[in-house]
This record gives sequence, C-alpha cells and structure tokens, in this order.
Amino acid sequence: NLGLACVEVHRYERAVEAFEETLKLDGSKWEALNGYGLCLLELGRVQEAVSALLRCIAKAPALESAHANLVRCLIENKQIDDAMARCAKAIQTWPNAPVFHLLMADAKRKSGEVELSTDCLRDALDADPYYVPALNQLAGQLNDQGQWKEAEKYARRSLEVEPNTAVMLTMIGHIRQMRGDLNGAHLHYNKAKESD
Repeated sequence: NLGLACVEVHRYERAVEAFEETLKLDGSKWEALNGYGLCLLELGRVQEAVSALLRCIAKAPALESAHANLVRCLIENKQIDDAMARCAKAIQTWPNAPVFHLLMADAKRKSGEVELSTDCLRDALDADPYYVPALNQLAGQLNDQGQWKEAEKYARRSLEVEPNTAVMLTMIGHIRQMRGDLNGAHLHYNKAKESD
C-alpha cells in the first residue's frame, strides 16, 4: 500500500493523498482509516484525525494502534481527562501493551501529576522492560528530579536496545557530570557527538 510506504519514510502529506484515494474506493478499509488518522495527527490536523480514528475503531474495535493513535490525538488536543479515561479502558483491554501505560504517563505529566506519570512509566516497563519510549521518558523524568543513579540505569538499558543514541548518551554525560564524574561526562558527551 502506497500510504503505508509513505508513512514509513515520514512523507505524511503524500500518505494522506494515498489514503484518501483508497478511502474513496472503499471507505470501510480500517487499515487505511488508521493510517489516515495517524498521518493527519502528524500533520497537526487533529480534529480530522479524531474523526478518522473513531470511524476506524467503529469498524475494527480490537485494533490496538487505532486506540493508541486516538489517545495521542486527545492528548495533543489537550483533552487530558478523555485521554486518561480511554487509556484506563485500553489498559484493562490490553494490560501488556506498554504504549497505553506510556500514553497514560504522558497525560498524567501534562496534568501536573509527575509522580503518577513516573508510576505509569514503570508500569509500561513491567509490561516490556525494553520498551525504548518508556525507558527514555522515565530516564528523562528521573534526571529532571535529580534521581541520577536511577535515571542512568534506564538510559543505559535504552542504549542496550538502541546503541549510540545521542539523546541518551548526552543524558548520561549530564548525569555523570552532576555526580562529579567529569571524565565519564566527557566520554559520553564525545560519544554523543560521534553518534550524530
């Protein structure tokens, strides 16, 4: 499918065109509706994305990614209470899907509930200990809270999955600097520069 191929290379405007062509031929294609909704979200066309994703969910209620994309839309649109309610329902439906714990963490953080956000990130890692988005966000939150030892633990775990990630290497450099290890800081900052 051309739309999905365009999504993979982040050509969202072209993907929208391809999905619109597909949906003109058959408006019931839930795969196209989900992809269309995701692309509209990436382009900042949130209300249109919500509409497409709700249509997708009506046709394929068990499609986990459509529910996740819808929650992302709600968070983007600052409908935090609705996003949290949908996340809670999704977590009951898919308790081992780390993405919903991650999205709940994002919603909690945006509502000012940082400690609960951190707990949600830990729940995501209970579901998948190597889920990189949760590892990165948890490392960042703990770093911001000055919990450097634990932040470094999660940053290092993230690097086990995605080595040479500049953001995590830079974070470890910062943590090492804050803990007084200037040689370790320098080493990680240099690795981050080399990884760009």
